[in-house]
Amino acid sequence: MAHTSVSAKAVLTVSGKQYKDLNGNGTLEKYEDWRYLEICRARDLVPRMSLDEKIALMSESSSIGSGTTDGTVPADVQGVIVDGHVRQALIRFGTVTGPQLAAYLNSVQELCETQPLGIPFVVTGDPVHGFGLSTNATTGAQTLSASAVVSPWPQPLGLGAINDTEVTHLYGDTVRREFMAMGFRWLWLRSARLPRLLLAVALLLALYAEVTLVRRTEARFDAWGRSAEGIAAVDELRARIGAE
Repeated sequence: MAHTSVSAKAVLTVSGKQYKDLNGNGTLEKYEDWRYLEICRARDLVPRMSLDEKIALMSESSSIGSGTTDGTVPADVQGVIVDGHVRQALIRFGTVTGPQLAAYLNSVQELCETQPLGIPFVVTGDPVHGFGLSTNATTGAQTLSASAVVSPWPQPLGLGAINDTEVTHLYGDTVRREFMAMGFRWLWLRSARLPRLLLAVALLLALYAEVTLVRRTEARFDAWGRSAEGIAAVDELRARIGAE
């Protein structure tokens, strides 16, 4: 989650270290033990889940809204989490401020923690750090668009044109820090090739990882018009930026 000290579950102390008793059975399970790798914790968690919980974990939508100004979780969103077992959703930016969004997502995570297995919520977002210039086809008037919630950067395609790995890395680190501060762990971004089989594993890792995971699809796919979200169409340039 973002930043909160609130916990709905008891804390277990084992060998001087503390762990949340997420399933409330008084025993430290492997998926509750932060000393294990995320993949080990995920493998321990999945067999404990019901079929409905597993199905819900594979569902993705905008089912938790876009945040609230006071951090409260609406009744319909509570139903999605408690009754629907949904644990991932896309949030649209622009409705609330960054601090308000962080407070809201903390409340979402606190609600998730009260559930039997205490599975956290994976929050996803579209690329929002890029700004653009649009031209009205009728009047010719031009409008500059940029998010008021996060810092403005060139679109990833612009970063590819700049062709400076230090600038690109600074962009990536800024996106990571700003997303994590608000409680995000997942970003829809076309940046590099990643086998689709790994995406399912990446979601489970996102449940416990302390880094923002980037969901990567084809860097260039003509059926999807969001070409500006790819670093480049040239394999050599894309590979060099990704490797460095």
